[in-house]
This record gives sequence, structure tokens and C-alpha cells, in this order.
Amino acid sequence: MNSPAIDVKSILVAAWARRGSSARGWEFYATLEPTRPHTTVTVYDTGGWGPPVNMPLYNPTIEIRVRGNPESYQDAYAMAEWVRSALHSYGPVTVGGMRYLAIQQMGEIAPLGYDESKRPAFSLNFQMHREPVGG
Repeated sequence: MNSPAIDVKSILVAAWARRGSSARGWEFYATLEPTRPHTTVTVYDTGGWGPPVNMPLYNPTIEIRVRGNPESYQDAYAMAEWVRSALHSYGPVTVGGMRYLAIQQMGEIAPLGYDESKRPAFSLNFQMHREPVGG
């Protein structure tokens, strides 16, 4: 079983690739945001809620951090909006041996300000419901 961050990164990469030639300029990561490139989308595991007793239904949460080019606030925000639309209400789908029944956004897109390189960043949080394939 993969961590939810790794599975969601796979979902985002596949959705981004479907954009074809317009899908350039952004890199996707799970669990660790690199220093470069500037334009990154990084997915982190953030815990969640335990499964119901005697039921293999898991309820993890993730945070997604979107970081843009220096001083390109609107472009980074637009990418955060794309992430929101790609994931909110997504499912059911099977990824990494798990069936994701639903992915739901928690709260709004949160601006994180600028880092030391003047790159804007935003955060999105999601909860999901998943179960092992086959039960």
C-alpha cells in the first residue's frame, strides 16, 4: 500500500499529462519539495482519521503545496485552482492497490506568502476515503 501522497501525486501527473502540449513548466513531487525548479506541486501526508472498527476503510488527509516562479502570484494561484479542480470530488479510482472512493477539499486555497527567492506559495488540504482493492 502506497502512502496517499504518492498515490495523489500519480493522479495529478496523469491529469496534467492529459493536457497535452500545454502541460509544461510544472513538476510534481511527493513528500519532499526540492529547491529547484521554481514551479512545483508537492503532496504531503498529514494524517487523517482512523478506520471504523472491523472495516478496512481509511480516511487519510494530505496537504498540497504549490510554488510558482518568482513574483508570479497569479500563475501560482491558477495552478492551485487547477489542482483543486483536478482533485475535488474525484473518485472512485484505483491507484497503488487502493480504491479511492472520494477526495474532498478541506477549506480554501491558503496563500503562504513568498519564500526567500520571492516565489509565491499556496496550500490546499484534502481528505479522502480509500479501501484496499478487493475488500
